[in-house]
Amino acid sequence: MDRVSGRLASWLNRGLSYAGRLQQAFCREELKAIARVQRYTGQIFVSLRKREDLGIKDLSSWNKALMIRHIWILSYGTNNLWSSWIKAYHLKDSNLWEAKTPCTCSWNWRKYLHLRPLVRPLIQHYIGNGSSPSLWFDNWHLDGPLLSKWSRRVVYDSGLPIHATVSSIVHGDSWSWPAAMSIDLLEIRSRMPSYNPNSNVNDRARWLPSSNGSYSASSALASLRTPYQFISWFKLNAFIDKASTHWRGNSPAIVANKLCLGVAVYHIWRERNCRIFEGTQKTSLVVARSIIDTIRCQLSSFNLKNHPIIALNWNVNSS
Repeated sequence: MDRVSGRLASWLNRGLSYAGRLQQAFCREELKAIARVQRYTGQIFVSLRKREDLGIKDLSSWNKALMIRHIWILSYGTNNLWSSWIKAYHLKDSNLWEAKTPCTCSWNWRKYLHLRPLVRPLIQHYIGNGSSPSLWFDNWHLDGPLLSKWSRRVVYDSGLPIHATVSSIVHGDSWSWPAAMSIDLLEIRSRMPSYNPNSNVNDRARWLPSSNGSYSASSALASLRTPYQFISWFKLNAFIDKASTHWRGNSPAIVANKLCLGVAVYHIWRERNCRIFEGTQKTSLVVARSIIDTIRCQLSSFNLKNHPIIALNWNVNSS
């Protein structure tokens, strides 16, 4: 396709007649249509089959999964030169979850910020002394990040700063909120985690898609994939595709296959109409027997002298 497209776009074709240009435009549109169909069928093929068996990777999802690792390191990983530079140059005194996307920034940093809505629900904080997680922006509460559900009015009502950590509401081994000045604060206090903090234990961030709570590229990729369920009738769909492409011609074997499919569809459809409109019902064995008898009756009118296997399978006279 690439070679044909390059030939069509060559300067040698710029002096074509009107009819030649029409043919060139037609070929170009046909190539675009073929490319669209190939992309679509490729996506369906990868989604309906087990990706691990095929060895096919979605590069876009893999790229996102590996970029999520940088967000994990930046927020909850060990301090290194890169994370220290990001905090000093990009974040400064702001929180990662509240930082705005600047008009002029690198492509990488813009992508990191755009991935935040995907990453944020996947990280859960378990409070120890509360010195690390942000009170308002991190996911430690039962309702998620507080400012993702409530407005900034609750910050004013609580009297706590916007950059406060969870330690500001921890007193010893218990929760200690300021006096509730609004209904929102009362609701927040009533929905606190069921466990109590521990001033002698450090906070712990858990990566929810992973069984051990630590980030891994495979778990991040699994969280980004669209969940597909295998349908129970996918083999029937493959059978119909095979019938439409391979059952061509008028040989007795092909005609017998077409006859089996047509008779089965007819009797099943007839039984469906009887159950819906007439209120009568036959058992599956009776329907199957009707299908077999009809096929055998039709095959008995064929000349199967040169096809003894078909005659033997359906118990009909080959002469």
